[in-house]
This record gives sequence, structure tokens and C-alpha cells, in this order.
Amino acid sequence: MPQACDGFLHGEENELAARHISYEMLAEIIRARFSNPVENLVELFSRLCFNILVPMRCLSRL
Repeated sequence: MPQACDGFLHGEENELAARHISYEMLAEIIRARFSNPVENLVELFSRLCFNILVPMRCLSRL
């Protein structure tokens, strides 16, 4: 059974849901609940750009 922690559910059901959250929804959660949302949003954007620009097949060649 999932357990609530800070408004988030943890467990198998939430793990599946977390894989299908949009970046927009994640940004809304960061804005509402994180202590330093601007810094965290910049980090999210950086990681998103990295994932788009450097496909996994390129990393596997290293």
C-alpha cells in the first residue's frame, strides 16, 4: 500500500504514475513545494536539454 509523504504517494502505483508525468506538471510541483524553485527549474531545464541533445546511443559509445 502506498504511503503519503509531503503530499506525494510512494509505492508501486506512484512509480508507474511518475513515469508518465509531464514536464509541465513537474514544474508546477517544483514551483509549489520546493524551497528554491528557480534553481530547481533551471536544473530540470538543463537535464531536459541534455536528454534531447545527447541521445543514449551516443553515450553508449563512450
